[in-house]
Amino acid sequence: MTKPDYCFDTLYQSGSNFRWAFMFLSECERHEMMMIYSFAHRIDACVDEISDLDVAATQLNFWREELDKVFSQSGQPLHPICLALKERHLKKPWPATPFYQLLDGMAFDLHTFRISTQIE
Repeated sequence: MTKPDYCFDTLYQSGSNFRWAFMFLSECERHEMMMIYSFAHRIDACVDEISDLDVAATQLNFWREELDKVFSQSGQPLHPICLALKERHLKKPWPATPFYQLLDGMAFDLHTFRISTQIE
């Protein structure tokens, strides 16, 4: 499976309606958005789907290390999503800050008291 196919599969398996919006983009833009969506989806799953806080924090640290490899001149990411991000970044650099801010937001959610949305 190619890296773009992996990102598409992540998007498709999530059932997100974003895939329909992405259809209106050029092929290059669609691949870029699928990479970004796939990254965001995976790190969000660390917080939303893992009940053990230590395991979730370890997973977020893995993704932070992967991002470090994406945006550095040395090191090669392990995950197909980050391999795709690095490949694209080497061709046309992206700013790293929004990716790290997204990770920081997920880490904040991991350690924040959650307010119930149920009305009693």
